[in-house]
Amino acid sequence: MVTTVDSPHYAGAFQFEEAAEKAEYHSPKSYAFDPKDFSGYSHVNTNDEDSALSAHKKFLTWIFHPKV
Repeated sequence: MVTTVDSPHYAGAFQFEEAAEKAEYHSPKSYAFDPKDFSGYSHVNTNDEDSALSAHKKFLTWIFHPKV
């Protein structure tokens, strides 16, 4: 599972479909993610110590499943 900001920019930057194909996983499914639903949740950016929670309101969790 990977949670990102719900934005075409992030979908394009991470190339979820291509990553799944290369890893021989099924195409990932995405679901809305609301950090408020998870007490104690903290967000970690990949390139700095900031949090996307202060700048963004919509997030998606991408779930990958291997082909078995």
